[in-house]
Amino acid sequence: MTDPTLSQDAAHAVALGILTHFQRQADQGLIVLDERLHVADVTASLDARLDPDAEVRGQPLLELIHPEDQAAVPDDLLVQLHSGQDVHVEVRLNTRGVAVWCELDFLPVTPPQPGMWALAIVRDITPRKAAEQHARILEARRNALMDVAMDAIISIDRHGRVVAWNPAATNMFGYTLKEVLGQQLSALIIRPAERDAHQRGMARHQQTGETRVAGRRVQVTALHKSGHTLPVELMMKPVQIDGQQYYTAFIHDLTDQLEAQRRLREQALHLNMMQEQLPTLSWTTDPDLNVRMVSGQTLQRLRLDPRALVGRHVTALLGGGREEDIVGAHLSALAGQRGRYIQRVQERVFEIHVSPLHDTFDRVVGTVALAHDVTDGHREQLAAGGRAGAGAAVHRGGRAAAGHAAPAGRAAHATAGRDRRAAPDGARRAAAGRGERGPARGPAGALHGRRGPAGPASRLGGGAGRAGRECRHAGTPQRVDAVARGPGGLRPARLLAVPRRGPSGRSAGGGRPVPRAAGRAVRTPGRHGHAGGAADDGRAGAGSPPADHPHHP
Repeated sequence: MTDPTLSQDAAHAVALGILTHFQRQADQGLIVLDERLHVADVTASLDARLDPDAEVRGQPLLELIHPEDQAAVPDDLLVQLHSGQDVHVEVRLNTRGVAVWCELDFLPVTPPQPGMWALAIVRDITPRKAAEQHARILEARRNALMDVAMDAIISIDRHGRVVAWNPAATNMFGYTLKEVLGQQLSALIIRPAERDAHQRGMARHQQTGETRVAGRRVQVTALHKSGHTLPVELMMKPVQIDGQQYYTAFIHDLTDQLEAQRRLREQALHLNMMQEQLPTLSWTTDPDLNVRMVSGQTLQRLRLDPRALVGRHVTALLGGGREEDIVGAHLSALAGQRGRYIQRVQERVFEIHVSPLHDTFDRVVGTVALAHDVTDGHREQLAAGGRAGAGAAVHRGGRAAAGHAAPAGRAAHATAGRDRRAAPDGARRAAAGRGERGPARGPAGALHGRRGPAGPASRLGGGAGRAGRECRHAGTPQRVDAVARGPGGLRPARLLAVPRRGPSGRSAGGGRPVPRAAGRAVRTPGRHGHAGGAADDGRAGAGSPPADHPHHP
């Protein structure tokens, strides 16, 4: 039979050995608890880490634990220990005012000894807790990225079973996370005709490390849960985690992108067709003023090849033109303004408008120019300018002719006056009876006496006077300014109203405007039915009075 005293001594020796062991450990310690769960004793290494200014022995165990972690210690700790249960807790101990994560393993003392009912082995687990906290942060970040990612993110293990599946993958392929975890990825989203190639590729990589798609973007066709296919862009990355091989794929749905590209191609095609049909010429340049694109129906009329024009400097695009005008207009467009210049190309005249070319961020990245063919309008302007110049010349010539005619009319008037004064009184009375008064002083007389040339114009005599008086009584305009053509060209003239006479020799009423200009004869009917005037240039002709006329030369 075993001696109980010896058993107590042996137990005490064992306890001392345990205490000695924990005295030598820097990250471990031992606490001896009494029947009230107060500290009966503590190892020196742990005592040094606890509050050195306060006596630890005799304090309740809960006083050493952080207030937020005291609930982790069960209230019936001694009952659980002496009923054969192990108690393990992870709490923060207050060491030197700083909370340190520790692991407490409680062991019962059997049989209980006075002042020694349980032992608490204390281990510092701060590094492990920090690593776990870091892992939780990384996991939270990963989950956040997985949740907000616009692309599908799928991870599989070395056997091809799904281990990660984000919400974007659910939206893209129609499967939920619960449906795909542990399932073969090839049976879910890979078309049947391509599943064998997928399995062979994974086996080749695991055996040789060779892969054809890892790290590269490839376009493939994936399978939806409903059975329809969709174009996707796939990038796969193999990773090693704790010695295990995993594959993570990032998948982007290309359906909207390809549809947008198709619409853009159609719009570009229609735009090119429209530009080629327009009767204009347009081009764009880069910031260095090198041509990037040129189009327009005018290219065909000018027999220009647009492919040969691309890459040229804008000053050499069409040839000709002033280089400073071309460069200045395009530099103005690069500065955000508009430019304009005129350029002649193959006997055609073009008006070119240059505007800035903006990108999607409203930055000026070049210029865009539109050339209009204004050849016909340019010719019309030149013709109008020529007509205006000719009219101005005629006007100046008419004013000069009028200036020469005025002195001649005044000389004729003076000569006629002298003739009347020199004539005998009987001749003057006879002339007055016949209506031959000489130069008229009324409006019609002013035309013949002051405006006509010297000499024959003064011999229009009574016929002209009566015509003027009769036209005035009939209400007919007596004279009208006009332009007549003579031997020397266009000259100013006056239109003289000439009345018609009936058989009785009296006026028939009304008058006919007759042009009177230098170089042209103006005849007026006399009282005897023959011409009463002659040509202004002094030559006698068919319109001269007969020899028995008083004014015959």
